[in-house]
Amino acid sequence: MELHHILLGVVGFILFLFFGLDIMGKAIQGTANVLIMGFSKQAGFMEPPRVLEPHVVKELLERKTGEPESTSHDRG
Repeated sequence: MELHHILLGVVGFILFLFFGLDIMGKAIQGTANVLIMGFSKQAGFMEPPRVLEPHVVKELLERKTGEPESTSHDRG
């Protein structure tokens, strides 16, 4: 009966090493990622995406193509 308990303990410990440490590692890595993201956002490394106003988009398109946006649509 004691051998049975010892074997169960060994098998349980091996399963813990195989699955438990993997799950804990993923949890620790996820926590580290969240902390790094928070610190970098606080430090200003990650800026939120800028929303361009429609008139700015028109200006950028005109600069890129070299002609007003309305004439480029009329040709198509």
